[in-house]
Amino acid sequence: MAKGKGIWKTLKRSLNPRGFILMYHQISPSSYDPFDLSVDPANFEEQMAILAANCTLVPIDMIQQAVRARVPFPVAISFDDGYENNFSLALPILEKYKIPATFFITTGHFAHGNLFWWDILEKCFFDTDLPGNIHLTDELVTLELDLVGEEVLTEDLKSCHRHWKYQSPATTKRSSSFLEVWNTLKNLPDHSRESLLQQLILTTGMSLPTSIRMTRDQIRQVADSDLFSIGGHSAYHNPLSQLSEHEQVNEISRSLIFLENICGRPLNSFAYPYGSYNETTVEILKNLQIKVAVTTTPSRVTVHSSSLELPRMKVSNLNGFLFREAFHFIHESFY
Repeated sequence: MAKGKGIWKTLKRSLNPRGFILMYHQISPSSYDPFDLSVDPANFEEQMAILAANCTLVPIDMIQQAVRARVPFPVAISFDDGYENNFSLALPILEKYKIPATFFITTGHFAHGNLFWWDILEKCFFDTDLPGNIHLTDELVTLELDLVGEEVLTEDLKSCHRHWKYQSPATTKRSSSFLEVWNTLKNLPDHSRESLLQQLILTTGMSLPTSIRMTRDQIRQVADSDLFSIGGHSAYHNPLSQLSEHEQVNEISRSLIFLENICGRPLNSFAYPYGSYNETTVEILKNLQIKVAVTTTPSRVTVHSSSLELPRMKVSNLNGFLFREAFHFIHESFY
């Protein structure tokens, strides 16, 4: 029976060739990571070593071609947002194992030290003493946050936040308030989001970290490498499916023009912020000559996948042993 199952699985492999695109964000140690988007550099290197030894690593714009050619276990690597640690910590490891990767860059220049707004929220609620009550308001929304009893960031609170993930029920007033503000800001226009962020910074007196995004020169160095490529990821990381066609065109084209001026060449790939897009978004990308676009849908790439709706698997902060086990399970489960 076991031998029969092995033959059947081999037959399914030959009839249903597929590959995977892996999605990373930050390569950095983190004391709080509610969205599970940071991978420790040591774990990242163990993951890359395993992939290099067991997979065929291909550029993202070659993944479907590799699947059609029935290349053994093709895998592409991608990074979202454009964090500086992608350049300083991930690139040397990728170069060591000669692994190609695409970096999808969010280009909008925010008002707060070139930081992403969600990182400011994490810094505020998980790394700063706070007043007991916070009032945030503009013409579109008003938020009243009750943090009484959790004003001081104690070691117990830090421990709770270290293990809390957003899919789980909030375990503290701080994590509950974080989710409320995050969900509100995500869906606001840029000017309202910036207004509320500024109020939050002034109310809490928090100190902002230094810039954590790639510089223009770093983006240019990545683009000049034969191993890596740059892709668009919108200007302000807005959920595109919630925007009008005109707003989508502006959000996408501004990002691409900015990056193409840095890279000195047209871009051919794009990643949907939050995985949010609709038929209008796809048509816009076609008109802009984008050849490959990736989602956040966790699945395999097959010969039938749309090149502008390619799925990706998010990678967690797993050491080599756990990564090997998880990836083996995913590999076998998607036949």
